[in-house]
Amino acid sequence: RLDYYSERGPGLGVDLDYETDNSFGLYRGYVIQDDGQDDLNGRGRDETPDGSTRGRSLLRHREYLPDDWQLTFELSYLTDKNFLENYYESEYFNGKDQETNIYLKKQVDNWAFTSLLQYQLMDFEGTTERLPDFGFRLIGEPVGGFATLFSENRAGFVRLRPEDRGLIRNLQLGNSQESTGSVARGDTRQEIEAPLAIGDFKIVPFGSIRGTAWDDSPESGGTQRVFGTYGFRGSLYAWKVFPDVYSELFDVDGIRHIIKADVVAWASHTNHGSNDLFPFEENVEGIDEVDGVSFGLRQRWQTKRGGPGQRRTVDLITFDVELGLFNDAESDEYANGFASYTRPENSISQNYINSSLIYRMNDTSEFVSEMNYDLNDGEIDTFALTYGVERTPRLSYLIGYRYIGEGPRRSLGGFGRLFEYGESNLLAAGVNYRISEKYIAAVREEFDLDRGRTAQFDIGIIRKFPRWYVSVTFAVDEVSDDYGVSFSAWPEGLPSAAVGSRRFTGLATSTGIRPGSS
Repeated sequence: RLDYYSERGPGLGVDLDYETDNSFGLYRGYVIQDDGQDDLNGRGRDETPDGSTRGRSLLRHREYLPDDWQLTFELSYLTDKNFLENYYESEYFNGKDQETNIYLKKQVDNWAFTSLLQYQLMDFEGTTERLPDFGFRLIGEPVGGFATLFSENRAGFVRLRPEDRGLIRNLQLGNSQESTGSVARGDTRQEIEAPLAIGDFKIVPFGSIRGTAWDDSPESGGTQRVFGTYGFRGSLYAWKVFPDVYSELFDVDGIRHIIKADVVAWASHTNHGSNDLFPFEENVEGIDEVDGVSFGLRQRWQTKRGGPGQRRTVDLITFDVELGLFNDAESDEYANGFASYTRPENSISQNYINSSLIYRMNDTSEFVSEMNYDLNDGEIDTFALTYGVERTPRLSYLIGYRYIGEGPRRSLGGFGRLFEYGESNLLAAGVNYRISEKYIAAVREEFDLDRGRTAQFDIGIIRKFPRWYVSVTFAVDEVSDDYGVSFSAWPEGLPSAAVGSRRFTGLATSTGIRPGSS
């Protein structure tokens, strides 16, 4: 990568992906002489970088070793707290955490042994260090011919390293955590399931017990906790065929209606709440007593489509509804409720109704809608409506609307952009068009209806040469008051080797566009 920013300076970097018979990995490196200011108004702040030389170095490698062993190594370093957010925004919000660790695993059949050594190189990145942490897991082990055992065990040393972004920024973010010393921790979780069938209704009673011990805690020094969960999971399938339903207009030839109803209900008890413990892991120390139930009704209407000799069964409509209820539901305006089917104690205890609808009008057109309704506040948290068309091989387009309730939210399409606090009404559109055998054009637009401004607007032109593709992209971002021009080039059949942005490299082989794609 060879960049120049008119209000910042020159930048140089490399994106490398590699693979051998027994390993694969990636490297991301970048350095820039930055004389500008980070314009992060969309996140509520403007900040001057700590230094003019900024950059990153990231290495991730996995090696497959003999006797079912595998070794994973990660090394990540950032020069300052805002670099990734400013230059790699999507990765900052949606990507894997920036970590430095060595992870060793041996997995055979349904058991695995793990060892993790993890250390944080940057003070401004919060993490829990493992110094090291050993684990053993057993998944789905039959017991007595009528039950199944799930076992998870770990022991080692952990240390909390919360992010340090300075006194003022920590107060803005509400960070009140302090670093801990090295704490010895042992943790075991055992779950037993006993599947039963009552007619067509499948029911799985379950119970789990978790025991954890630490040699230090916020108030009482060494402490122990016992956490128990019990309940049941159930599901029921039903279907009916309507062979006489036919419509040439709606491309329907018979209907098969499939219904799946599912439920999970549970209760839990413990002798210590999460506030009594250091927050090393959300799914270990972060769990609390909560009783809840989740009901799901998932429906699918199928039909037959295709020409003579090519008839096939396709999903015409998919419609899912889920209700989650908790006895001690929280009121967190920045979190949507969630019930974990397999680990109920990891649920987010906020009463909710979720729905998802997909209507495939034909092989080239699709309508998608999603909604989350917060029963605690009596408000819609998120609502999305998207219409996508693929008139391949030349034309595809997408139009979408998304409403996002109060709080810091991300934009439509998974681009990772974060807007100011407050509700947002976002309109997005995308078009791919193959002009000729040599030229392809792409347009992307995200418009913030509340603020009356473009959040992101891109136009990309791709030119095909013998064995090569070259693209130029013009971009405007009114949220960050940014605009720019970028160039990319990559060999035919190898878009991962692109020099420059990979934003539109996929259009070299397809003009297809789907809801949520970039």
